[in-house]
Amino acid sequence: MKRKSSAGFTLLELFGVIALIGILAAILLPALAKAREQARRTSCLSNLEQFGVATHLYSLEHKGSLPWSGGHNEASCFAELYPEYITDTTLYMCPSDPQYDPSISFSNTLPDASESYRMSYDYLGAYTDAPITIDLEDPVVRNPNMPLVWDIFSVSKDKHAASHVPAGGNVLFADGRAEFVRAGDWFAANLPADPADLAFDQQLLKDIPMENFYRRR
Repeated sequence: MKRKSSAGFTLLELFGVIALIGILAAILLPALAKAREQARRTSCLSNLEQFGVATHLYSLEHKGSLPWSGGHNEASCFAELYPEYITDTTLYMCPSDPQYDPSISFSNTLPDASESYRMSYDYLGAYTDAPITIDLEDPVVRNPNMPLVWDIFSVSKDKHAASHVPAGGNVLFADGRAEFVRAGDWFAANLPADPADLAFDQQLLKDIPMENFYRRR
């Protein structure tokens, strides 16, 4: 009698296939995660660029002044960019923020709070003693490296608290540039800002060392 041949895998072959799949997954998944984060970082930069356009349009209609609501950590002006200058509330959310939710209904302007217009990004005008102004005839501000809007949970020397990989966060500067800044360069570049550049809320500066200024996490 002839023996019937088996068309199935042997146990050893099955284990070999499983091992191969595991190796491929170990190689491909980090690359996919990196690509996904790169896309989020690019989307975040796009958000900040649109904030740059919005604040510039605002200044054109307000004699060169950027949004301001009195300082002292008050940022209702940041929320009031919507809907006239910012038409989509998802722009207020960094795609890499753990709180990101396109369906969220904003209800406050507290920094790094849930349902807040400032849950992902912060705005320099919330901390100044006077409005930030630019010369409409020469829109280069007195300090073009002054940040206006930035990833709020990047402001930390703890690389694990950074917004994007590699460790760091995105920043919109007053001259309209939106750039990624590595965590190690954040404070070296006087980010989020050197108090010598503007008149800041002195009580905030008194209570919080500059090295920790705007730190949320």
